[in-house]
Amino acid sequence: MAVPHDDRTGRGYPLPHPDNFLHDDANPADGDVMRLRETIAQVDADITELDGRTDSLEDRANNLEDRAVALENGKAAKDLSNIDNPTFKAKASAAGVGSPLVRAPAIAAPSNSATAVTRAPSITTTAYGSLYGIAQAALRVQIATDAAFTTLAADSGEAAPATTWVAPLLNSSTAYFVRAYHKDGDGVVSEWSPVSTFTTRYESVDAPAFAGSSPAEGATNQNNLLTFQTAAMTVTNGTDTHAATDWELRTGPAGSGTLVWSSINDATNKTSTAPPPGTYATSTKYHLRVRYRGMKYGYGPWSGDRSFTTTNNFAKSVTMKIWGAGGGGGYQPAGGGGGYTEYADTFAPGVSLTIVVGGGGGGGSGGGGGGYSGVFSGAPSQVTAIAMAGGGGGGGFTDSSAGGAGGGDSGGNASGGYNQFATGGTQTAGGVPSTSPADAGAAMQGGRAGTGIGSNRGLGGYAGGGNGAGGGQQGLGEDIYSGGGGGGYFGGGGGPVGNGNGFVRCSGGGGSGFRKTPAKGATAVGAGQNPANPSDAERNGAGTGGAPGTGGANGRVVLIVEGQVYRFGYTGGLQSLTIP
Repeated sequence: MAVPHDDRTGRGYPLPHPDNFLHDDANPADGDVMRLRETIAQVDADITELDGRTDSLEDRANNLEDRAVALENGKAAKDLSNIDNPTFKAKASAAGVGSPLVRAPAIAAPSNSATAVTRAPSITTTAYGSLYGIAQAALRVQIATDAAFTTLAADSGEAAPATTWVAPLLNSSTAYFVRAYHKDGDGVVSEWSPVSTFTTRYESVDAPAFAGSSPAEGATNQNNLLTFQTAAMTVTNGTDTHAATDWELRTGPAGSGTLVWSSINDATNKTSTAPPPGTYATSTKYHLRVRYRGMKYGYGPWSGDRSFTTTNNFAKSVTMKIWGAGGGGGYQPAGGGGGYTEYADTFAPGVSLTIVVGGGGGGGSGGGGGGYSGVFSGAPSQVTAIAMAGGGGGGGFTDSSAGGAGGGDSGGNASGGYNQFATGGTQTAGGVPSTSPADAGAAMQGGRAGTGIGSNRGLGGYAGGGNGAGGGQQGLGEDIYSGGGGGGYFGGGGGPVGNGNGFVRCSGGGGSGFRKTPAKGATAVGAGQNPANPSDAERNGAGTGGAPGTGGANGRVVLIVEGQVYRFGYTGGLQSLTIP
């Protein structure tokens, strides 16, 4: 029969009841004796499981207690072999049981007892090691003149996490003692390394001195196109060859802060360097430091910091592509091609540039000179000129070469029959005709052509040859049998009289180009009727000298500001661009 009262605990274990049989012969399992045996067995199993959990918790508590003691003492525990946690034991075994939480480093360089060590040595330790895999937080190095480190020569303090620290300049021919420790991100510090010794050399490379275009200490409003320069390497107590230079740009002084840019062991840029423009942020203070490496004596000390602050709005890089206008074609000769000037510089946002695009010289029996094209900082003049390309000279009548091509430091010459000719403009003077009554070129102006018929002097060359305010208006190309001089920084000479029989036979000379700072660009002279740099896709047909009897092509100016392209064609007036 079933047990009369099947009472149980909350965990489901059977309980005895006064009305139940202790033993039921017919159904032994229903008796309270068997039910109590079941309860006792289940309680025993629970106790065994609880003991196991208690042991595990005790192991974890011991583990945490040992680590807390290590952290409280500020250094690693000496012996962790009594901890039974399997995971911890595996790590301990890999590092060597009894190892500290942060392994004590050793001095790797200079080697122990090294001699002739540079006076600003790089102290290098063995690799950082953490028993728990916690990242390194700091390195500390001490250099002393005694083994007890009572007289310190240098102390890095807790420097940024690394295994190398560069010492300041030490005394020459002196024995030193060095030690180091590592620190982890939890603040646990290793033991000091074993003490190592070294002796400095007598000679030494000196710290660099800033020079030249480097910003002054504490300079403000600096742009992002800086060039840093230092003086030539010097050596104390000896001579050496400058092998390389280390450059570092940081946000903090004396090697602190974020490393923004560096060029280490640079054997090319030894005393001058220019970090890329994208290196800098606006309105930010930077610190540059430099050190030299000698071929024999190794590294010298770092220079002092050169600090500066950038402007809140960087200057923009601008590339200028400029074609002068072509000269007009004469009765038989073609007009000369325009010159080409390319120039690159930086300009602050808001700066206004004035643009002049030269008009092509008119065609006729005598062609007009082509106008200059250029970029100016104000009203066009030689004083405000930034970059210019000269116009080509107009073609003459007969027995003459094409008009002189414009551009270059000196515009092209035009030769003629009977030993008559007109020269191109230069950087200091206008081109000249070989005989009067033609005009010489002048500043920003091509010379008028000559004539042998009364006072009817050719206006074609004058008008087309670089009326600065009008941007090189197109020449009239009147039937005057001569070619006008091309406009330019200095204009080309007008075509002169030929053999005295009343006909003006010669072509005009080409106008010269110009660069405000020659090192920032180049100017080229055209070739005959063809302009300079004819294959550039931005030319768009500009600058070609006119065929016989036809006008020359207009000039062209293209400005590229930080990749944005601005194109200017001939309008007969002034144009402008404000740097965005």
